This record gives sequence, structure tokens and C-alpha cells, in this order.
Amino acid sequence: PQPQPQLPLPAPKPLCEMCEEADHDATHHCLECEQVLCEAMVRTHQRIKTTKTHHTVPLASMANPRWAGAVVICRLHDKPLELFDEVCQRPVCPACLLVGHAQHHCIELPQASEKITEPLRALTAQATQWKHQLTKSEGDIKALLAQLTTNYEATAQTVQEAFEQLRAALAQREQDVLSDLDMKHKLTAFVLREQSELLNTLHGCVTEAVERATARDFPLADLLLGFADLRTAVAALDRSPPLMKAQVGPLMQFRWDSRAVRTGLSKVGEVQDSSDLAATSSATGEGLSFAFPGKKSTFVLTVLDWAGQGVHDDAELALAVQAEYEDGSPVGVKVLQVDTAWPNMTVVYQVERTAPVGQHMYLSVRLQGKVLTGSPFRVQLGHVVAVGCASRRYSRYRRAHFVDLAHPAVQASLILQLQPPPPPPAIQQQQQQQ
Repeated sequence: PQPQPQLPLPAPKPLCEMCEEADHDATHHCLECEQVLCEAMVRTHQRIKTTKTHHTVPLASMANPRWAGAVVICRLHDKPLELFDEVCQRPVCPACLLVGHAQHHCIELPQASEKITEPLRALTAQATQWKHQLTKSEGDIKALLAQLTTNYEATAQTVQEAFEQLRAALAQREQDVLSDLDMKHKLTAFVLREQSELLNTLHGCVTEAVERATARDFPLADLLLGFADLRTAVAALDRSPPLMKAQVGPLMQFRWDSRAVRTGLSKVGEVQDSSDLAATSSATGEGLSFAFPGKKSTFVLTVLDWAGQGVHDDAELALAVQAEYEDGSPVGVKVLQVDTAWPNMTVVYQVERTAPVGQHMYLSVRLQGKVLTGSPFRVQLGHVVAVGCASRRYSRYRRAHFVDLAHPAVQASLILQLQPPPPPPAIQQQQQQQ
């Protein structure tokens, strides 16, 4: 025979924890003693001096007596919360009814518990969804933290390798400069020694010829020979005098632009993080390659985050535009207008009217204080030429065409053909007769 399924036994009722002899069913819970009491012990509890101020709560109004201390005590009146205000949607104590809930409809806690069963289930389901989303987001953040640690170690290794290469390049450059210095020193010393030896030889020849020509104890034949040698030596020196001054100087100097070196080193490597919008954003437009002094120039800035997503319209971005000439002197640039159609920002700027035309400037665009990728941009400063006829008589030729002759594209493709206006009919007849 198949065994009969056993039905679950009902939960045993709690017994009074104060009765020592008889087992009486508990009906109340003392919040201070944290014990369950029967009816008799509740009355005894209320008569004893040390416990008559304790709060006893019926077990029927409590889901779990052990949790009652933090749930059913009124914070205002220090009394148990025995009723539920349906208007305020909160539990209240008897003292609350006299203060601010007298006109409200209140019910017992068990009845209120039955009414909130369905809303509680819906809120529990909603909270469960939030729990899953929060768990997933927390896991994603932890994964990003692990990725950040790995990326930090790899980036630190890359930085160390890059600067090791830089130090090696500097050491090699030092050796190259010292080798060049040594070569120049040897060459200069060789030239000076050759010149010194030549002058020393000539000096010795002239000295010997003078001694022989002026000596009195030599035979007459030697005197005449010395005179001839001296005359030959002097004639040779007069005809082709040697270089008496040094052909090269003894000084050598090492020149280097410390400012350029510091500026260059400041641009050697830059750490960019995910919050650096300047590293992930870009700019395009004619205003990044060409500008008219005193006229409006425009470019479009596309702002993207580290994931390649466009920045939303609630972003507060700090945009700065600066410029300098090729020699490093500043150029007056003013941002006139910024129109946002996220993720794009249309920037309108103007170069000062006194900027010399035909030159180039370097336009630096900064986003959130960081230099934008591709910045600085080399921008050519162009000028405007008006072509046309100013005569009122031939008003149909008075249209003015503004062309920038300094722009490379204009120089490559534009050909201006200026034709004079036709003369009046009377002058045309005279020209035909002639």
C-alpha cells in the first residue's frame, strides 16, 4: 500500500514564559522584557512597581514578537502602535488618535495587514526587479574596477617603457652631440696645427737667411749666397704671403632652446582617462583650416564619451578656444556663439581684425580643460579682395565678388578674368570709323 501523505502539523502556540508551574498560552508580548505573557501574568506585570510601566502588545497584532521592539513603538509618544490610519497610510498609537488622527478612519493592524497583501506583493516584485538591476550594476562596476586595475598596470608599464626609450634617445643624442663636438675639435686643432707648422717653417727659413746675410765672419762667397737666399725668401713672401691670422676660431658653443625643450617635453605623453571627453571627441569644419580676420569662422565639435556614445543635453561642458602665431605670440580670438544639438556643438569664433593676413596661426581647442584630439589646428589667415566696377553708369557691373586669394584651393582652381565694361554707343561708332 502507498503511504499516505502526512499533513503539516499546525504551529504550536507560544506558552507564557513567566508561569513556573502551569503551561498557559501566551496572549501578549512585553516589549521591555522581550517575553511572551499570559493574561494572568499581564495583570501581574501591570501591578508590580518595576514592570507596570512596560508596554505589552497583543500577539494577534504582531507578525513576530521578537521584531516588535523596532516596529510597533510610536516615536512620538513611546506607546505601542495598535491601529492603522487609512488616511495617512501609517500605524498609529492611541495617543496619536488624540493629537492629529481623531477625524481619520483607523482599523486594527491585522485588518490592515490583509488589505496591503496585494500592494505588498506588487511592491515586492518591483523591489525584486530593482534588486536584480542593482546587483547587475554592482557586478558591472566591480568588473570595471578590475579592468581599471589591469589597465592601470598596463598603462604604467607603457609609460615606463616610453620614458626608457626617451632616456635612451636622449643618451644617444648626447653621444651624437659629443661626437660632433669631438670631430669639430679635432678638425679645428688640425687646421691650427698645420698653420702653426707652416708659419714655424717659414720663420725658420727667414731667420736662417737673415743670419747668413748679416754674418761678418763667414767667407765672402757664403755672404753672397746668404744674400741671394734672403732676397728669394723675401720675394716669395711678398709674392704669396702666408695666412698670418688663424683660419678658424678656438671657441665652440652648444646652443639649445630651453623653452622649446620644456614645451616639447610637456607634450611628450599624456595620461587620458575615461572621463576625458577631449580624448574621445573630435572637431571638423572650415574654421579649423581657414579664417578671415574680423569675420566669423565656424567649426563643429562632436562630443562623445569613453564608450563612443554621444553626450546628453544635460551636460555642462567648459569650452575654451585660444590661438597663437607660429612664433608663439598670442592671437586675439573670441568665441561669439555656441549652438548645441547634442552630441554636436557648433562654435562660431572671430579673429581680431589686426591679425596679419597671409600668415598661419595655431588654434587650440580645450574641452573640460583638456586639449582636444588633433588640437592645435593650423589655420591660415586669409584676406578679402573686391572685384567689380564702381561706376554708377554701368550699374549692372557693380556686383562685388569676394574672393580669398591666399587660400590654396582658391589659388589652385580660381581664375579671375576681369573684362572692362563696353564703351558708350557714340564712342563705339567713332572707333569703327577710325
